[in-house]
Amino acid sequence: MHKVRFVQVDVFSDSPFGGNPVVVVPRAEGISEEQMQTIAQGLFAETAFVLPPTDPRADVRVQFFTPTTRVPFSGHPTLGTAYVLADEGEVELEEPVTRIHEELEIGVLPIDLHVERGEITKVVMTGKSPSFHAALEEISELAEALTLDEEEITATGLPPQVVSTGLPALMVPVRSLAAVQGIRCDVPLDTPRLNALCERVGAQAVMVFTFETLERSSTVHVRLFAPLLGVEEDPATGSASGALGAYLVQHRAIPTQPITRLCTEQGYEIGRPCTVHVEVDTRGEGLEIRVGGQVVKSVEGYIYY
Repeated sequence: MHKVRFVQVDVFSDSPFGGNPVVVVPRAEGISEEQMQTIAQGLFAETAFVLPPTDPRADVRVQFFTPTTRVPFSGHPTLGTAYVLADEGEVELEEPVTRIHEELEIGVLPIDLHVERGEITKVVMTGKSPSFHAALEEISELAEALTLDEEEITATGLPPQVVSTGLPALMVPVRSLAAVQGIRCDVPLDTPRLNALCERVGAQAVMVFTFETLERSSTVHVRLFAPLLGVEEDPATGSASGALGAYLVQHRAIPTQPITRLCTEQGYEIGRPCTVHVEVDTRGEGLEIRVGGQVVKSVEGYIYY
């Protein structure tokens, strides 16, 4: 039997056991991919395994696993890994911002650790430029799979559309907060139909959002379902939040600036409220997306495998 040390952190929260948890294995050398999947299967959170980089531009290489599959990119594990490496002393912190580079399957991404008085106050990643795919013209199947009335979607005047900054997600606008909160509560999701739809349109997750929010400081209230990845509902999704920001700016659905800032609230329906901060920078040739939030440590110990 082998053992390896792990640290669990909760991302997009200012207190332990809020936000979205990720288990980080800071030293994963010698663990095979099969063993990584076995470890992830035994845990309830996504798991990030830190390895030596193969790209000279990167400080570390990271592989991500859900309990059922390996994923090329996931936002909150990317942020959580950077926090753990700094907390473990693998990164020397400098104020006000310390930058590290993580090698992921989608490429090398810069991660900024914002530091005040030696403490990390926020972690921000700069994601890949967004790609926009065809909008859904026929929404009846989508509405039925999500147990929504079609009018809740059509009344927004916005199209459901797949957008990706590394993880392709289907953006689904909904008119009311009550309708978003009612998903999976009154009637279960039609998971087989939702999975079939996602596979057909090239999405790995579905992000449902509304402009009616619980917190006055929030721009949108969101829920994300990713049964294809073994995630029934995600407490907070950095990659999809960045894609949503790009979608909202692209469709002029919110007031836009050279740098448009928005805040998503997520996870309330499953008892893990999260706050995700997104910046959409339009000053260059394309859109630059930055996603960040607070991170806190909640658990550390050993995994036996």
